[in-house]
Amino acid sequence: MMRAKRARRSVRVTLLSASALMVATMLVACSSTGGTGQPAPSTSAPAGPDVTDVTYWNGDGGPLKFDGCLPPKADQPTAAVILIHGGGFVEGNRSSMKQLCSQLADRGYAAFSIDYRFAPAFVFPSQVDDVSAAVSWLRQPENAAAYNIDPARIALVGSSAGAILAQEQGFRGNGPLSDGDRVAAVVSLSGVSLMTAPGLQLGKPSREGIKMILTYLGCASADEGKCPQSADASALSDIDSTDPPALLFNSDNELVPKEQAQSMHDALAQAGITSELTIVPGTQHGVQLLNQQNREQLFAFLDSALA
Repeated sequence: MMRAKRARRSVRVTLLSASALMVATMLVACSSTGGTGQPAPSTSAPAGPDVTDVTYWNGDGGPLKFDGCLPPKADQPTAAVILIHGGGFVEGNRSSMKQLCSQLADRGYAAFSIDYRFAPAFVFPSQVDDVSAAVSWLRQPENAAAYNIDPARIALVGSSAGAILAQEQGFRGNGPLSDGDRVAAVVSLSGVSLMTAPGLQLGKPSREGIKMILTYLGCASADEGKCPQSADASALSDIDSTDPPALLFNSDNELVPKEQAQSMHDALAQAGITSELTIVPGTQHGVQLLNQQNREQLFAFLDSALA
């Protein structure tokens, strides 16, 4: 159900021409994970120019780790970006986001590419809980100080399955965006926003895509009434006027129907949330969408949202 609405803020839709699709950055889309219950963050934060294999949570299905790409030491704490890889919720690795991680650090952000647990051993909401644990871990005062980050300025950038998790974590809950595990901005690269039976009929969904969603949800069928958790897992169902701004990328003929991104964009606009939607021609999926033009749009969005 849609919650409280407020006056519409700026909404931007960009349709790119085919000539803009000279891909300067072809990143490999990777994995996803699962689990049950809200993980308790761990402690310990080694600092350095780049960091690897840092454990942010250790429990059932763990440990879960991240790699960090840090900018030169600044006089003031910097904004942080958590990167969430793809892979259909059953495979993938945080290293697939390494190039974007380094590019964000060059831009002046502290970037952290995280692990999360995989389906089918772990299903919704476990993976969302993992992202929540990473946000909470970075917000612990000792960890924020160790990495010189501003805990009020944390964004999520997700690819494919990771885009689903970025949306779910970014738009669940309400209240101040700097509290608890709330974030200040969401970037979704080929994310599914509505997983209910009607949602999985938007556009021309593939069998592969529907299977990925059902594995994540722990459901055998997408038929109406046979997967009740699909509504809770749908970020579009949880939009309210306290949510952060969003940047949504999708191709017009890829694994995820463009209607998913359009529906999320429309729902955000209706709730008064700043939303940018870029749909590009072709079949690029997830981080493959980050050609030079789109990458610059991502940086400009983060610069504005995390100012």
